Amino acid sequence: MKQSETVLGNGWPVLIFLLLATLPNTFTSTLLASALPVLARELGTGALGIERAQMLMTAPGLAMLTSPLAGWAADRYGARRAVSISLLLCTIGGLGCRFTVDFPELLALRLLLGVGVGGMMAVSLALVGACFAGQARTRVLSYRWAIMCVFSVLAVQLASWLALNFTWSTPLWVYLSALPLLIFGLLCVPDTRGMREVGESTEPSQAPRLMKELLTPTFLLAMAGNLFFAIATYSTYAQLPFLLKELGYAPTAFAQMMIPTTLASVVAALLLPRMSRFFHPVAIIAVSLVVFACGMLCFSMAGSMAKVIFASLLVGAGTVVFEPALSAFLLEKIHPSRRGLAMGGVFGTFHLGPFLIPFLFGGLNARYGFAFSAQIMAWVALALAVGILAVLGRHSVKPRLATSPT
Repeated sequence: MKQSETVLGNGWPVLIFLLLATLPNTFTSTLLASALPVLARELGTGALGIERAQMLMTAPGLAMLTSPLAGWAADRYGARRAVSISLLLCTIGGLGCRFTVDFPELLALRLLLGVGVGGMMAVSLALVGACFAGQARTRVLSYRWAIMCVFSVLAVQLASWLALNFTWSTPLWVYLSALPLLIFGLLCVPDTRGMREVGESTEPSQAPRLMKELLTPTFLLAMAGNLFFAIATYSTYAQLPFLLKELGYAPTAFAQMMIPTTLASVVAALLLPRMSRFFHPVAIIAVSLVVFACGMLCFSMAGSMAKVIFASLLVGAGTVVFEPALSAFLLEKIHPSRRGLAMGGVFGTFHLGPFLIPFLFGGLNARYGFAFSAQIMAWVALALAVGILAVLGRHSVKPRLATSPT
């Protein structure tokens, strides 16, 4: 498949689809977040209801561990088929929760949703690598995260209004949008069948390259960092609604908070291509950790809405660039016939983090409160940032993302 050095080199339809492909992932958390305290009351009393609600919020992350399988299927059988199946699973899993309040059924449907969303994101990330090269690839990745942030804030506002005026499950009707996206994908997604064989026949010596990279300390550390940033990112949806309630804010405060969070995320994502020309991606990640930590500390002590907004800006700017920076870095190195599998690994690892949130913070939340949990996460982030910068040292200013195409 021909790669483009410009964002529009493959045409508007391909770019638009790759941007819209982030919609199912956006809906996974936002459509439930605003109504999470209400859902908790439906599922049980006290701590049991909160734990079940958070488990439903984060369960798709566990199912997204199947993302490498979807990426492998796309590598072998073509992206168009993988995209179609993934979007059908998103529709069934997401919309199905609208028609039940039984916890085991809701959990099963959320897991099915995670399989579909994980497949969709893994395949679309691999398509970015297949369709674009160099700075164009980095820009498309940053645009995807910027537009995903915009989708997030719009979805939170819509879901909050629907949940407050109707029921907690009314926002789930939005999952019907996956059906027109499926039709659009069938029309414009490139057919990547045969890419595996072509890639291996032209560059046989590079075929086992991915497995070697997966066994290196660098890749394993990257996946560990990926896991922490997942916990940091999704704590915005799984923890902060309860923290704001604990601090005495109205139910509408979460939706209001997401506006500055999203604006900061959009700006940070759009600045990524420029930052990547001068700084090693790990240095960008370290700075992001510091910004995120400051935001969480501010949240834990937010005594006014002005402080909540300031904390929202810091958290939004601090959590957005890790995944696109890591993806751009790896897509430059990984053999074309393995991109789907690799991006599935990145996306699957990232979304294991949300599933762990109730288990990591459930006891702390119940005993010490949500503000204490926010402080713990902040201090861990600061410790990681210091460790990264200490190891990276003088190599922090070095262009790594703006390399030649694979």
